[in-house]
Amino acid sequence: MSTDDVKNILIFGQTGAGKSSLVNLIAQADVADTSSDGSSCTLKSTSYSVTFDSCAFCIFDTVGLNEPHLSGTEYISAAERACNLVNELKNAGGIHLLVFCMGEPRITQTVQQNYRLFYEFLCREEVSVALVITHMENEDPMDSWWDRNTKKFKEFGITPVGHACVATARGLNERFVEQYEESKEKVRDLLKEHGTGKPFSMKRRSWIMRVLRFLAELVGISPSYHTRREVVDNLVRRCGISKEEAEVLATKAGFVEIEGKTFFQRWFPASFMSSS
Repeated sequence: MSTDDVKNILIFGQTGAGKSSLVNLIAQADVADTSSDGSSCTLKSTSYSVTFDSCAFCIFDTVGLNEPHLSGTEYISAAERACNLVNELKNAGGIHLLVFCMGEPRITQTVQQNYRLFYEFLCREEVSVALVITHMENEDPMDSWWDRNTKKFKEFGITPVGHACVATARGLNERFVEQYEESKEKVRDLLKEHGTGKPFSMKRRSWIMRVLRFLAELVGISPSYHTRREVVDNLVRRCGISKEEAEVLATKAGFVEIEGKTFFQRWFPASFMSSS
């Protein structure tokens, strides 16, 4: 089977949202390790091959933001994973569909930042987003939750092309087996309906640049404990790009060095920067 025949689905959401359980629901097998979810970090991604109804998918189980901000140290690690993710997506042929997995169905600042990171910056608003709400076992029917809350998503500018309220576990003594089987069909239908169009991809360098710039916005106002040279060296060593590219990325992401410490230029007024 060629790369063109495989559709790439990127599932994202906070740690604990149930992304790995969702992958297992789609695959109908324990292919994803749900126990490792608690230690996952921003933009860590694992891919799985899943085939059903004669449709082949590569599902990227990707950790989103767990807080609305990042520390300077977290930025470097997230930058490395961003480079790896972009490289993997580029090699796979692009992204066909984003699936936003939410386990805590409240629209917090972190939820909004996750939506922006993946929809706006990773995919430049050119990839459809489907929404999956997990832990809906006790809703009867499960989609009644969406009927009550759809207006809130619209108010925050989150407009999925489709949604599914699901149960990702059968429960003790198969208590939720009916909801589980229903959920499998709903999510699979979602992928087949919205995940088989034209994939989105960008030039590798531009793609990495967009994501790193957004991650830089999320760093708190304290100075980073890394010097600019350390930032550049880490990008070269851990992201596999040239020093020249790393220098450009560091500059365009907003890094500026003052007295041996790295800050982000937007935090300082123009008069301060011109006198430094």
